[in-house]
Amino acid sequence: MKTQPIHILFAGHDLKFLTPLIEYCQSNVDYRVSIDEHDGHQIADTQRSARLAKDAQILFCEWALGNAVWYSKNKREDQILIVRLHLQEMDLQYLDEIEWHAVDHLVFICPENEIQFTRKRPELAGITELIYNPIPCDGLNQPKLPGAEFNLGFIGIVPMRKRADLATEILLRLKKVDRRFSLSFKGRLPSEYPWMLKRKKEMAYYDELYRTIDTSPFPNAIGFEPHGQDIAEWFQKIGFILSTSDFEGSHQAVAEGMATGAIPIIRNWAGADKLYPPEFVYQDADEAVNLILHSINSETYLQRSEACRTFARTHFDNVSICTKYEKLFDEALSRKGLSRPQSLALQPPPSPSLDKVPVLHICFLKPGIESGYRIRVMSEVELLTKTGHAVHLVVYTPKKRLDHKNDLIEFAQELANRSGATVSLFETDSFFDLTFDDAASEEIVVPLIELAHREGIKILHGQALYATRVALRASERARDLRVVFDCHGITPEETFMSGGHFSRMQALEKIEEEALVAADLTVMVSESMQEHFKVKYGSAPRQPLIVPCCVDADKFKISHSSRGALRKNLGLSEKFILGYLGTLASWQWPEAMFNLYAHMRTMRDDLHLMLMIPESDHDRAIELLEKAQIPENSRSLREVPSEEVGQLLPVIDAGLLLREAHPVNQVSSPTKFGEYLAAGVPVIATAGISDFSTWIVEHEVGLTLGHEELTQGITSNSEISHFIDSIQSERKVWGERCSRLCEEKLSWEDRILNLSATYSNLHID
Repeated sequence: MKTQPIHILFAGHDLKFLTPLIEYCQSNVDYRVSIDEHDGHQIADTQRSARLAKDAQILFCEWALGNAVWYSKNKREDQILIVRLHLQEMDLQYLDEIEWHAVDHLVFICPENEIQFTRKRPELAGITELIYNPIPCDGLNQPKLPGAEFNLGFIGIVPMRKRADLATEILLRLKKVDRRFSLSFKGRLPSEYPWMLKRKKEMAYYDELYRTIDTSPFPNAIGFEPHGQDIAEWFQKIGFILSTSDFEGSHQAVAEGMATGAIPIIRNWAGADKLYPPEFVYQDADEAVNLILHSINSETYLQRSEACRTFARTHFDNVSICTKYEKLFDEALSRKGLSRPQSLALQPPPSPSLDKVPVLHICFLKPGIESGYRIRVMSEVELLTKTGHAVHLVVYTPKKRLDHKNDLIEFAQELANRSGATVSLFETDSFFDLTFDDAASEEIVVPLIELAHREGIKILHGQALYATRVALRASERARDLRVVFDCHGITPEETFMSGGHFSRMQALEKIEEEALVAADLTVMVSESMQEHFKVKYGSAPRQPLIVPCCVDADKFKISHSSRGALRKNLGLSEKFILGYLGTLASWQWPEAMFNLYAHMRTMRDDLHLMLMIPESDHDRAIELLEKAQIPENSRSLREVPSEEVGQLLPVIDAGLLLREAHPVNQVSSPTKFGEYLAAGVPVIATAGISDFSTWIVEHEVGLTLGHEELTQGITSNSEISHFIDSIQSERKVWGERCSRLCEEKLSWEDRILNLSATYSNLHID
């Protein structure tokens, strides 16, 4: 057994960005560290470098400059050469001089540089790695001082491309709104750099900057603080970290600022939105000002500040970044027939998600629109995160829907708070296009691949057909990605049922068949759906898993006294309340629901219809209610936020779930069915709704009605009256049966554990 530590040689002219990794390796008994630090871009003392490299197994060149050129020409075959490339080298001649066949790994610190490099040198794509600059999140995570949200920070005004003038412009605009704002520039002045004194144009720029500040109405609101090691203390008073550069590589100050809880305000330099949350990237000074003004409310600031800390820790923290390098070292050593000494190797730090596969969920959501689709997506993601999975939720959303960057931030924050996942928003108007042209692929597919590779995620979970189509297109370009098709419903038939053209339905059938064949796992909502696909396409989906739309039953439990108090507050204590939760989409058969209620009112006068539907459906509901001649005093409409459904739904006496006799409904898994049962509410449903109509009869949790009865108005009065009387006299018994069935059949816990285990199998395969 090899017991000697691995010898790593770090070589470069400036190692400050690599200091955390060097110190990490120096403190690890697995490694012996040597340093070859030299002046300038070229190695002057090559004999010294040769002597230091003689017995090193890993040669690590920081910067792809003359150091990388020399080591690529002088390394032995049994040595590993790793080169780390920054922005500075991208257009220098050294990249043409490096012997690339001798380089084992080329590390990039930001996605944009990797993209640009591999476009010019696609043959080298196989050796590239994306590993961010490490930062000490624990050391930077200091409490903010009172009033920090009114202080802007800016680190390093040199060179001119940092655009300190734009930072000054932002501050002056803010001062016109609120005089509490100030701006602190930290770092060396241009006069402190001898080489800057030779740049007459740039020095004239700084003279003009100082003149602008001195002659402004608020010269005392802008300060300059010297370079120093007090960065954590300085950030305690900084609420926003500005990045106004013309171009950047990674702009380390942004990552450091986020780790302190400072909210980044980032100009849209190339790659900014690939490295940092796009909701903090602005297009112009007006947008930057609005971003800041919409964040200074104390509650909003605290939420966004904490989100920034979380993002920084997840992406840039020393420990996680250094662990990625250790993995890279191990893989490279393995290919050379070497390894770290097993007797000395450190175990990975314990983590609740250590044995859980990271996964990326893809969906399409609109702000403010609650639906069964959204509920299923968010429920799955929330439960997966609670079981320990690192879930990244990618949400495509329409362009121009979000009029202000503030809306985008709030939407992302809402989704993150609700799901516990990391959230990325991509705006597009092409998500539902049947085919993707090059522009649509660049907008939809390419960012997804980049995100998956950046986060080290191999499983793409498509929420319904369109999202799965995106995942499949990504997997065609990146063969290492596995795809999960989460089939919520039969999209071709839903489209035609909703008025879509027959040709669109046919096109969607081709996409659906492709997804069933190509996906590595197909999640279906019912046994009926699985049978449907067997009949329609002649074969069962590949590796099927049944996951119906389940619920968290605990969210729907209230006491008997609370229920009574709520009914009294609503003025409905003496009423038998029929409730409906959902939308008025065509497959919900709203006409039958209102006609049934009108018929029931001819039998009893103590009924009340409570419609819990989106506000966007209220006008249509009123139109249908009036058509069915249902008076206003026997009905109510309200939009109920998802977080309040569990407290309101138990007040009703029976829930409505009427669907037409159609394949869409025969395979479906309506979320509202589980919600009714979780609330202890019996269900009035049509026959033939997936597996649910059968459950209603077998477990005595409601009443099923035939489609012919509803369409021809021949519903049995005695059957309905008996049902209502039985609930009124034995409500507790009905409620217990409903709750028990929900726990047995529609509990997320068991279903999510099955899905989690299947993820692991996919990852192993």
